[in-house]
Amino acid sequence: MTSSRAALIAALLFLPASSLQEDPKAEKEKARQELKKKEEEAKAALKAYREERAEAKETDDHVRAVDKLGEADPHALIRTELLSVLNGPGLDPIRTAAAEALHKYKKDPAACDALIRHAKSREGADLRKRCLKSFGTIATFGRSTDLQVLFNEDDSTIARQAVDAVDAIGSVRMLRPLVDLLGELEQIREGRDPAPPPGSRDPRGGDSGDDHRIRRKKELLDPTKKAISTLWSKHGLGKAPKDATEATAVLAANRPKLKKIQEDEDAQDRGR
Repeated sequence: MTSSRAALIAALLFLPASSLQEDPKAEKEKARQELKKKEEEAKAALKAYREERAEAKETDDHVRAVDKLGEADPHALIRTELLSVLNGPGLDPIRTAAAEALHKYKKDPAACDALIRHAKSREGADLRKRCLKSFGTIATFGRSTDLQVLFNEDDSTIARQAVDAVDAIGSVRMLRPLVDLLGELEQIREGRDPAPPPGSRDPRGGDSGDDHRIRRKKELLDPTKKAISTLWSKHGLGKAPKDATEATAVLAANRPKLKKIQEDEDAQDRGR
């Protein structure tokens, strides 16, 4: 009886070990099958998309085809096609649909590169803003610095979308640029100068430079405050600052803490 019981225990102890030895192979095969299934689904989505584009007659038809392709699960094959549309010579509504569809490709370097490149271009405002919105959804913390140059856009609606993208990414490294922008906006007077300097014109024509600055303040002040407040809370800096002067002082007092947070963000960007 004792020997039988010992044999049974030994057999039970052996079975899990045997199962563990087989698991890696089973898991590997399961993963391979899953990848194959996703590739087949992506190819099917691409086939349907290309057929629909071939039959499309109006711009809206092309846009619907791109939208439908964007509904498919993210895959490298689909990402490549969307980038081809965005980077291609098509009409802006079609390319804008591709930019929107790329919002699913989190941390994808190629998607981020294309979106920010078109956002910084001289192309249509709707396309640029859609690129910025998708970029804010998928970009890594480190890529948020690409947005700073757009704070100075002549078109304040583009600058606002850049601020909103910074808000969406939420990187601590953009607190200083946001505070600097806030300081600039706070210094803009809410009235027309009695005698604007000669040649001081809105870059888009028509209004004085003073009108342009006031419009810029109205467009950017609240989004900038909101972005600062969001980052302030996220990174544990206490109550949101009342103005740029107070914000600057808090940032200076918390420099070591902010540096550590940025290091943590960098680690997350690297997937660690």
